[in-house]
Amino acid sequence: MAGVVALSAFIVTLVVVFGLAFLQDPARVAATFPLPDLITRTPTLIGDFPVTPTLHLPTNTRVPTSTRTPTQTRTPMATVAPTRTPYAVVEHFMFGRPVPRTANQQPERFYGYGTTGRGDYEVHRGTDFVNLLGTTVVAVADGTVMVAGNDALPQCGAGGNELCGQYPNFYGNVIVIKLDRDYEGQPIYAAYGHMRTVNVRPGQHVSVLEPLGEVGQEGIAVGPHVHLEVRVGANSYSATRNPVLWMDPLPGTGALAGRLQDKHGNPLHAQSILVYADTIDGTYIGDTETYSRDSAPPVNPDPVLRENWAFPDLPAGQYIVRAYVGSLQYSRRVTIQPGKLTFVVFGG
Repeated sequence: MAGVVALSAFIVTLVVVFGLAFLQDPARVAATFPLPDLITRTPTLIGDFPVTPTLHLPTNTRVPTSTRTPTQTRTPMATVAPTRTPYAVVEHFMFGRPVPRTANQQPERFYGYGTTGRGDYEVHRGTDFVNLLGTTVVAVADGTVMVAGNDALPQCGAGGNELCGQYPNFYGNVIVIKLDRDYEGQPIYAAYGHMRTVNVRPGQHVSVLEPLGEVGQEGIAVGPHVHLEVRVGANSYSATRNPVLWMDPLPGTGALAGRLQDKHGNPLHAQSILVYADTIDGTYIGDTETYSRDSAPPVNPDPVLRENWAFPDLPAGQYIVRAYVGSLQYSRRVTIQPGKLTFVVFGG
């Protein structure tokens, strides 16, 4: 037992002496008492990386600079009809404007032929020229006066036994001229509505630009203007056509018309047609509607063109025409030529 205690004391003394010596001169101790390799080697850490790792991306991968949020969801664009329409484009510009050049000769676009003023009015059978009360109204072409006076009683139709408008006093004071020229064997009539004064009489022959009376707001008119109708084949409220297709375009301008139809070729009613300049900023020019229906006799497209909308007096140049039907957008670039009709077909 005494031997064990003595041995333990010796080992403790040896450890203390060795430790103190190592702290004072570790190199001399290591030389005197060689240590195992595990202590003398510098350890290599597994997975040793720099403090700030460098991320190496493939050369064809770009780090996105930002994430853009779409500002709007665009309506899918439909495939438009071929450039060539499936039928011939005919022009029959046969007469001028119902007011002189010193007045406003630009037809009102908001309430054009066959439209409803975006649903606010009855379907329109003509086009309006807004001017000051008392502005002179003139003959659009050479012709013979068939009707001149108040439309409270029947005086239109082949025998003068039809109302000139939809109901009595529809136009107030009305004038109807039968043009000297016909079209493909059919007589052409120009009807004027809402006149304040009438200065011609039935049977009188008039020349183009000859004064007929004055702009008024008689009948159902809202504000002073002259309402102009084109009647083909008969002097009847049911025989109207779109005046845009019959009036000479104003100098430096052309007319634009078209047909918006479904996949079966049926015309689509009361749809919006919008016109923009074909420029970088795409300036909005104006809009119209496709022909609508009501309880009165329907408006009539040209039998060859079969149009269901028209836009008057566009300055010659490049434009973009758009039509919207549900979730579809139709679009077409068009060129307007002075004195010409440009025609487009959407759908079908």
